[in-house]
Amino acid sequence: MKIYADENFPFRTVVELRRLGHDVLTTLGDERANQAVSDEDVLARAIELERVVLTLNRIGFQKITRTKFKSHWNNYLHRRRRPQRASEKNFRKDF
Repeated sequence: MKIYADENFPFRTVVELRRLGHDVLTTLGDERANQAVSDEDVLARAIELERVVLTLNRIGFQKITRTKFKSHWNNYLHRRRRPQRASEKNFRKDF
């Protein structure tokens, strides 16, 4: 699979995807990192390169795909889960 990971996507995940055989290009590898590239430009670049997008910016990319890039459905979303607090691990409600 050809993937385009935006600059906020965890690099450890990029490394693991590459290890699994995926072709992952990051915005850093594409020389577009740290340049305040807009989400629209990231998505347009991914479309130009025929790659899917990996991002943590779910809300921003959902807005773009609903309005300007309606035909581009290859927007993969990665969601970080909030780490469970130690106090919640053994939480039991007693009624």
